[in-house]
Amino acid sequence: MPFSCDRQVFLADTDSAGVVYFASLLRLCHEVYELSLAEFGINLRQFCQSASLAIPITHAEIDFFQPIYAGDKLAISLSGQKLTSATFQLKYAICQHGGQLASRALTKHTCICPQTRHKIALPDQIDRWLLTVLSADGSC
Repeated sequence: MPFSCDRQVFLADTDSAGVVYFASLLRLCHEVYELSLAEFGINLRQFCQSASLAIPITHAEIDFFQPIYAGDKLAISLSGQKLTSATFQLKYAICQHGGQLASRALTKHTCICPQTRHKIALPDQIDRWLLTVLSADGSC
């Protein structure tokens, strides 16, 4: 099932000109990632406190197609793709009210053992969650 979340852009998300700051938009995308995990039933506290694994972001990119201003209402859609047994990527379509694509973002995540920092296989729960976001097309 595709996952999407609506969000208004606040002044705190923008630079001094009132245009969304790139790092703020990546943070909003990360919020959608977290909300999708929680909706799937993954306990975020337990997920973050696991001593046996961590899933850091190892790559992030974002493209802007038009400015996004304070007060704009956005719909952020999430789609995912498993890359290897230890990695996946998430794609975000950031759309303004009315369905116009304003930005696209991508994050790559790698499952590691926190002690050794070596790659390990994604847990079954994350594999099952990924299957739910694989069906999304990442469009407005």
